[in-house]
Amino acid sequence: MYIIGLQVSSGQICMSTKIQNNKLQLVCNVKHLELEVHIQDPLGDKRSRCLIPYPKPSCSAFNGDATQNMSSNMTVLMLNEDLRYNHRVNGEWSCLHGSKNEKATALVNIQGTRDNDGESIDVSITGPRSVKKYQAFKLVCSGTEAPENHIATFRLKNEVSNRITEMERKCKPHRNQSACLDNKSYELVYTAPKSSGILTVTCTMNIQPFGKLTDCIFVNVVDLSGPFLSLDAYLPVFGNTDLTIVCTAISAENEIHLSWACLNGTREDKKKENSSTKMFISKLTYKVKVTDNGRICSCNARIGDFTSSDTITLNVTAGCEQSVTPRTIYFAAPQENRVNVYEDILHYDEIEN
Repeated sequence: MYIIGLQVSSGQICMSTKIQNNKLQLVCNVKHLELEVHIQDPLGDKRSRCLIPYPKPSCSAFNGDATQNMSSNMTVLMLNEDLRYNHRVNGEWSCLHGSKNEKATALVNIQGTRDNDGESIDVSITGPRSVKKYQAFKLVCSGTEAPENHIATFRLKNEVSNRITEMERKCKPHRNQSACLDNKSYELVYTAPKSSGILTVTCTMNIQPFGKLTDCIFVNVVDLSGPFLSLDAYLPVFGNTDLTIVCTAISAENEIHLSWACLNGTREDKKKENSSTKMFISKLTYKVKVTDNGRICSCNARIGDFTSSDTITLNVTAGCEQSVTPRTIYFAAPQENRVNVYEDILHYDEIEN
């Protein structure tokens, strides 16, 4: 891992490069596309211009074709230059969005062409578009062919802290490394930062004779801890027992909508706040039956279009009727990335009192 250092953010914008039919294609991806977009060559000359995209996109280009897709927020410039004369295209290209100083760059270093004019060389990166804070998530970078030295470079820019991180992933001949058995696909598991905001993720592969080709995506880091499911009793429980399932989610910035895919019990919701965070709690009380054994209960926490969930599987056995004495809350799901919800609830009670 190489920490490049702190740089001032230039906006949520990034550039990709591809080869289509022996022509260079430049793609400008803007998180919130609402203003004019210009693509400039290494000499600083404007090679394409797309006007404010309302009511519909309108683009023009010099010695190329420019298009704009509002569903993907991408502006594409396909150059007509003959890549055999690569000095005309080599250097740092840039994309600018409006007057907010939103700028992205891409370095082009083409060393030649190939005989197959119908060939397309492409690099693509895939991964989730939204994750929770501290959540580990997987990114996959794939090329249409193996890169030089079997290396893919991931670059992650945190738009909140302005921190840039670069990591290399190299294929090694090992049967268990299915991520790069064909030397064309490379995986990176990355843990989201503690601050919400946007991560700009770029993957680069060096594919000769076209040099470094890139692709990029935006990953939204959501301020959400949880949801966490817990019970007021040990599992297994006897049939005909009043069981309370508690769903808890925490956020400092957002309102959280909790929903259940579970039993038709009695529901009680409440929210507790202090000076820095808000805790959303939903309790579901139900008299379980032996026939509920193996039933899966889920709680979903939604913030905007982003949803996260936690599940438990009920373990109910036959036995005498009995009531369960309330105890400390016990987790009934895996413990990874959990907080001590019971201690947090006590903490909120102390503040409340």
